[in-house]
Amino acid sequence: MSTQYNQLIELGGDKKMIAASEVGAAPLPDQLQVYEAHWLWFAVWGDTFINNADWNSPENLKTVGSPDLRYCLLEDLKLTPLRSTRAITS
Repeated sequence: MSTQYNQLIELGGDKKMIAASEVGAAPLPDQLQVYEAHWLWFAVWGDTFINNADWNSPENLKTVGSPDLRYCLLEDLKLTPLRSTRAITS
């Protein structure tokens, strides 16, 4: 995936965010760091891939979906989760 990522970065002049809109196997965090492929987001193809251990083992999906990873990425990017500014009334 790093080759495609780098080609897209070059195409966008390193000024555009890059997403992997359709993948068979979810990219593992360790691999993303090694290859410096900083996808904004990714989406695994439907049931045939997401629920197929040959493509995405349950362990890998747990790693990719870890809340710790998501918060770490928010921290690394210096982002904070969005919060509503509207008052909630009941």
